[in-house]
Amino acid sequence: MSEILVDESAGTLTGVSRESTALFLADCARISYQTENTSLFKRYCLNEGLTRVASLQYENSAGYMAEHADGYIIALRGSDDLQDWGSNANVTKWNFVHRGFFNYYSQIHFQIVDWLAARLRNAEKPIYVTGHSLGGASAILCAYELAVAGLIYDQPLLNDTQASNLHVFTFGAPRPGDINFYDDYQTRSISRKTHLYVRQFDPIPLMPGAKLLRFGYTHVAPQLFVDESGRVTQIDIDIDDSHIGLTNQINSIWDILGRAVNYAQIPMSHDVRSYIKDLTAGVVG
Repeated sequence: MSEILVDESAGTLTGVSRESTALFLADCARISYQTENTSLFKRYCLNEGLTRVASLQYENSAGYMAEHADGYIIALRGSDDLQDWGSNANVTKWNFVHRGFFNYYSQIHFQIVDWLAARLRNAEKPIYVTGHSLGGASAILCAYELAVAGLIYDQPLLNDTQASNLHVFTFGAPRPGDINFYDDYQTRSISRKTHLYVRQFDPIPLMPGAKLLRFGYTHVAPQLFVDESGRVTQIDIDIDDSHIGLTNQINSIWDILGRAVNYAQIPMSHDVRSYIKDLTAGVVG
């Protein structure tokens, strides 16, 4: 795979930087876990200028869609119950993508298409698809299906102009598909408008393993490593995972004990609030 550069100006909200846009969308992803808390969710939408909001339903809430002055927001919720983790664990493939992620996304796709199609008839705005963890993997499948199709529909919902204004921002997302999916993704306009944020000690972007059962999973764009100071560094796709601070193999009990401090940081490192904290440090200074 050759080196790919993500356009830092692609998909930014009006008058702000890529990282400011990422910060806003990370918060949109955070609140996707709270849509069933009606009063909290309504207050958030009011404060952030989100209107015409519709919740996505799959067993329980799976995220939401909303209008914003700068575009349409599709925020997909990450793993929040045993059924979601069952989707994560289903590592077999369907049509070059992770079967568990596809099964999860396919349950909400039609809700997204119906909501978005009604709005695109009246006005064309940028479309931002975002998500954390499982929601991030689903966001990539969502953007691909809207702009390209082939996973669910034969024809994409978006025309070429609309697809060129589609942007993806994910946080702590796992690998969604194999090299075939990657190769096709790179021929599409969304490839340079896909922003995959990762942070230290978050192991989820390393999953499923690149060589797991020889399925060959990979990311579809460079990872954007954000450190605690908010500094963002682009890292080539799956070439070097050392920035995560974890190893793929544990050789002995002494290795486990020696790394215990680092591994204890895993749960909070994957939390979307940690991504928000790091991005805030870079944006606010």
